[in-house]
Amino acid sequence: MAGVSSVLGKNPQTIPRNYTDKVGGITFGALAAIGLIAVGILTGNPFLILGGVVTGVITIYSGYRTYSEIKKEEQEKQQKKPIESSSK
Repeated sequence: MAGVSSVLGKNPQTIPRNYTDKVGGITFGALAAIGLIAVGILTGNPFLILGGVVTGVITIYSGYRTYSEIKKEEQEKQQKKPIESSSK
């Protein structure tokens, strides 16, 4: 999870708790895609390579959506913080 967290540009501790499963799924998807492509190349099976590419594209899309959701949530938190007035 730390690898994907660093790819997302986030410290693992700063990822909201409800997104940790998604980040774990992204990690698993990335490893599955790499494995499928590697086995496809070693065995010369184009269908495994194609499956790995499709899995990789789906994983990248899922990662982008998760990153966007986290960014949106952070922006909403920033807007909800009360602005301290300095007029005392």
